[in-house]
Amino acid sequence: MANQEDVPQQPTESTPSFDEQFQELQTLLAAERPPEQPSLVYLFGQTADNESSVLAVANAYHERGVPIAFIGHDNVDPISGYPGFLDWQQKLKEQGIPLEGMQPIRGTTYMEEGVLRSNTYTEAEALVEHARNNNLSSVVVIAPDFHLVRAFTSVVSFALQRYPELKVYAKAGAALPSNEVVTHSQGVVQATREELPAIERERFEIYHRKGDLVSPGEVVAYIKRRDTQE
Repeated sequence: MANQEDVPQQPTESTPSFDEQFQELQTLLAAERPPEQPSLVYLFGQTADNESSVLAVANAYHERGVPIAFIGHDNVDPISGYPGFLDWQQKLKEQGIPLEGMQPIRGTTYMEEGVLRSNTYTEAEALVEHARNNNLSSVVVIAPDFHLVRAFTSVVSFALQRYPELKVYAKAGAALPSNEVVTHSQGVVQATREELPAIERERFEIYHRKGDLVSPGEVVAYIKRRDTQE
């Protein structure tokens, strides 16, 4: 009988920790190369402090004939820190994007105690429903880098449930000064932009534990499947 010390020890499989999965997801998204001609580009709603990050990306896609989508609602006032549909519509027009190049997405808002609100979760759900109802094959979601992981994961979470054939890609908006104190997340969080990634990572884990978001590891697996199908 062989001595135990002579028997090669087999490596044990272990599930990566949440932080390890999250870091791998961040790395993949940082290296993401979205298609130049997706079916749709979606600008995730941002506060006035951060909106220029996503609005700045719109023209490059419009010039390639890609529709630009964002929160659509009939209320004229800002909601949840987002300056509002009419405000963004006007700013995009001033950038040279005509109305016919825009696709406001309905269903991104909800009423709470008589107040119209919107958040990343409701935006993602409405976007996936819009994609499914219109047989879209691919969407690129745009958000500032500190919001991108949670925004992308929110869309993937709904896509896996309701429209798994949809190819979702991520693109960070234009970089903004990291040391500025800004308002974020429905107008209730104030921090410098360099502090926001840690806040977003904590929110990601909270929403994952609630069941609203799939795990970072599931998103990593989705990206790898998506890229092998191209």
